[in-house]
Amino acid sequence: MEAAGLMNQFPCLIIRGICDYSDTHKNKEWQGYAAMTAAAYTRDLLHQIQPSKVNIETKLIEFVNNECLRQWPDPPDPSVNFNKAIELRQAGSGQWLLQDSRYLSWKNSENSLLWLHGIPGCGKTVLSTTIIQYLEKEEMFLYFYFDFNDTRKQTLENMIRSLCYQLYRNKASQRHLDELTFLMMIQEAGKIYVVLDALDESSTLEDHHTRGLLSWIGSFRSSRNSVRLIATSRPEHAIQSQMDAWAGVIPVPLESHLTEGDINSYIVARVGQLSRWHARTDIQDEIIFALSSKANGILPGSSNLKKSTLKSLLRTLDQTYSRILESVPLDHRHYTIRLLQFLTFSDRPLRIEEAVDAIAVNTNEKPYFNPEDRMPVPEEVLSYCSSLVAMTNRRGPNARYEIKGFKELSLAHFSVKEYLISDRFQQDDRMKDVGLDFLETNARASIVKVCVAYLLGVEALIYRSPGVSAGKFYHLMFAEEGEKTVIQQEYPIAQYAAKYWPEHARLAKNIGEAKSLIWDLMQSAAYYINWALYDPASRFFRTQPGVVFFAPKVYYATLFGLTWLVEGLLEDGADVNAKGDDGTALNVALDRGHGEILHLLLQAGADADAPNEDGDTPLHVVVRRGRGGMVRWLPEHTTYIGAIGSTVADGITLLQEGVRDGHVKIIRQLLEHGADINGMNLDGTALRWTVSHGNYTIVQLLIKYGADLDLAGRYGGIPLQAAVHYGHGNIVQCLLENGADADLVSKDQGSTEIFYWLCQNRDKLANENIFNERNTPLYLAATYSDEKMVQQLLKHGADINAISTNDNSNETALEGALAGGHIEIAQQLIEHGANVDARSKRHGSALYQAVTKGFGHIVEQLLDLGADPSVAGTLHEAVSRGHEGMIKQLIDYGADIDSYSEAHEGTPLCAAVCANRNEIVQLLLQNGANVNGTELSYGFALHQAAMGGQVTILQQLLDQGADVNVTGYNDNRTALQAAVFHGRHDAVLQLLQHGAKVNETGNQFDGPALTIAAAEGYSEIVHQLLEYDADMNAIDGSEGTALQAAASHGRSEIVQLLLNRAADVSLAAGNIE
Repeated sequence: MEAAGLMNQFPCLIIRGICDYSDTHKNKEWQGYAAMTAAAYTRDLLHQIQPSKVNIETKLIEFVNNECLRQWPDPPDPSVNFNKAIELRQAGSGQWLLQDSRYLSWKNSENSLLWLHGIPGCGKTVLSTTIIQYLEKEEMFLYFYFDFNDTRKQTLENMIRSLCYQLYRNKASQRHLDELTFLMMIQEAGKIYVVLDALDESSTLEDHHTRGLLSWIGSFRSSRNSVRLIATSRPEHAIQSQMDAWAGVIPVPLESHLTEGDINSYIVARVGQLSRWHARTDIQDEIIFALSSKANGILPGSSNLKKSTLKSLLRTLDQTYSRILESVPLDHRHYTIRLLQFLTFSDRPLRIEEAVDAIAVNTNEKPYFNPEDRMPVPEEVLSYCSSLVAMTNRRGPNARYEIKGFKELSLAHFSVKEYLISDRFQQDDRMKDVGLDFLETNARASIVKVCVAYLLGVEALIYRSPGVSAGKFYHLMFAEEGEKTVIQQEYPIAQYAAKYWPEHARLAKNIGEAKSLIWDLMQSAAYYINWALYDPASRFFRTQPGVVFFAPKVYYATLFGLTWLVEGLLEDGADVNAKGDDGTALNVALDRGHGEILHLLLQAGADADAPNEDGDTPLHVVVRRGRGGMVRWLPEHTTYIGAIGSTVADGITLLQEGVRDGHVKIIRQLLEHGADINGMNLDGTALRWTVSHGNYTIVQLLIKYGADLDLAGRYGGIPLQAAVHYGHGNIVQCLLENGADADLVSKDQGSTEIFYWLCQNRDKLANENIFNERNTPLYLAATYSDEKMVQQLLKHGADINAISTNDNSNETALEGALAGGHIEIAQQLIEHGANVDARSKRHGSALYQAVTKGFGHIVEQLLDLGADPSVAGTLHEAVSRGHEGMIKQLIDYGADIDSYSEAHEGTPLCAAVCANRNEIVQLLLQNGANVNGTELSYGFALHQAAMGGQVTILQQLLDQGADVNVTGYNDNRTALQAAVFHGRHDAVLQLLQHGAKVNETGNQFDGPALTIAAAEGYSEIVHQLLEYDADMNAIDGSEGTALQAAASHGRSEIVQLLLNRAADVSLAAGNIE
């Protein structure tokens, strides 16, 4: 308590401990001692810590937040690769690039991409590391290394995770966790530099199922103009093609003359480290000359050089690697091969402790593993093939602090893996025996034997040891000490073995002797150890104290695709219908596409109707996954096939499922086994769905099997409507040629069960537009300007004058074409006899639309064919848009010049005044327009001209006899009051000169014109009105007299003017009282 204030200023863990201890022992007798203790210890602590050191320390909460974030997306750590490259890099390497004009151009250009490309070993990673080290001082800088040795560093997803974490760490104080979408985060960053090394080592460079790395890079660059990206790779075709297509790419081919300086520096430094030749500078010079002349742009892979090898210096990497393997002592060769097999075919590097245990396994006899066989010094594992393997010190989230004892082994270079799995290696006579060990089947089988034998060895050491009870065994498997269980701590490669042996076994295809080991594992306690370490059948941690839940053995065997093991387990009496997290083994076989296993399970009596955890039946899973080869097996074993057209949980029929994913083979199989071709859900039938998505082949197939061409789907659309709507011309033709009704409107189809259901449940549907699709196919084609479809529909007898009632608009195809501005289609419909005088609610008529769009010759054509020019709003539209020629045409053909339009709120003359079209006003007046005709909501044409100060039009109207004192029906103002209110002094004078009554009040609120002018502060208009004898003392409206109105609105100039004119002050004052 006494140190609480100090805690606020100095949140130190030690002080908090002292304070908490003292507070917990606080009582009346002890309180003084507690306070002294806290104060004394805290004082001594503060004397030992300098304030400057406190200020620079990272707050604990910030560290915890950063660590939680790092663990949340689980990003791979690129600093491991960076530090490894730094260790291997010769000081000063890559400086030439930082001074290269292409690099400088990249650095100074927005949205630029510098592409460093070259052959393996030419120094791409060294250069990218040099750039990373140089750019570290930039405020916003991100980087990532793709790595063939580590599957976590091969995918687009994990790259984004890493970049997200780096971006958050750089801007941690500005972000929130719920905003961690990379492209969203990047939007708020300023200038940003990104370095991506070894694109060619990504496993998701081009992904046909999801967006690949190259596609992502394109999107990333387009999302930000201030990004500057560096990428390194081999010049592979896919990468080369994309780089050529992108703008702003600056290619830098790493040719030998560019990297020659770096290579020579490296050679000189490494030769200088050969202690045996320190005294012989002549030999050093000879070695340097030979290596430099033969390097050809590739950094050397070995420093174990002797003078005797100079004259026969190897010319290729293959020869280099072959010689290294040949030089391995025979008694070490077996271990070398095993280590290289693991590093070549594993999805990640091996920790050095894992490698030690892998080598210590004896797969030929029991005990398979004895801890005493481990190498006493783990690092000595490198002695088996030091030139082909590299050891890296793993580092934590903060690269400055090394995690001791965490070292990883990986192949020294990508080219090592390429060599070991190449045909060249297999065909090398000197490597013939060794080469067979690196055939994928043989190598993976060997890895399986090692992994399974290790697990069996661990089981023998633990479970069969004296005094180990079931509870103790459980504790060893699940109780964590620190971050690992006891087994994980004491047997380092156990986790790897449990996780990866099934995948190696599946990929090996023929694992030979390993089968017996796997069978032993499935029948022993090692089975439980395996799934305790890694359980792929569980979506979550599934243990309770003393109880362990595992999936059935046949379930695991099916999950891994191990046919021989499934067969053996079934013969041994395994329950074929036992369930795991994803249902039965049958569900898993279908989901993973294990056809042979599926056949075995069905023969063993597996329930072909059993749903998985998502409620999908096996047949549904087959269709969704596109497992065409499996469909033929299921109908014989399922009762569900009889209801194959019925809907499933998500409302999609099996046939629709096949159609949705475009599985032609499966669709044909379903139809052959009796699927209801016209079964429907809210999307309609399978045909309706297929038509919408434009799959012509499947449309033909469904029609061949008798699909109803006129059944409606969601939004009431029939297949023909959908084909027209989505612009699939070939499908429109196909449907029409096969008898589709060209005039059918889907809402008229009331015979289908789905439509009845919709009608009965309309109140439950959120989207009521489902009932509104009542447009004819011809109307849709005309509206969407598809001339070819219009021709097809007319050819097949479509009713050219059919009404589309969507939104109750009652339009014909001609109106739809004109409304969309499709003049060619409109012309085509007119030529085919379309009714030119059809009326609709929304657009009035075809003539109205032609006038609106300004299609003069169409207007003339429609009028010649008898279109009614007096349809409400037609003449108004011509007036509003200034089509003087059309106005004359319409008048000549008998348009009512004084017609009223609700949409335009008045007569054509009012519309002309509103649009301030002097010539058209004159034209209408010359043709007899009633100057005092139907008024607008705010008055007559005269009022509009007065409000707008349109003196020319005002004069025209007055000359034609407009009533100067008429009042508008809405505000009851005169034209003079309207002009005054809007400050139009020219219009005011004009109206006064034509006899406007200066003292007319108009309505009970505004008062006479003088009061309005005084209130609004228009001194010039006040002068004008006084000159025409306006009554200064008139009391009318809500403002009182003009003097009172001026005073209440603070119009001092007008107050003075009125006083000078002898306005009655007492009258104003009395009115105020």
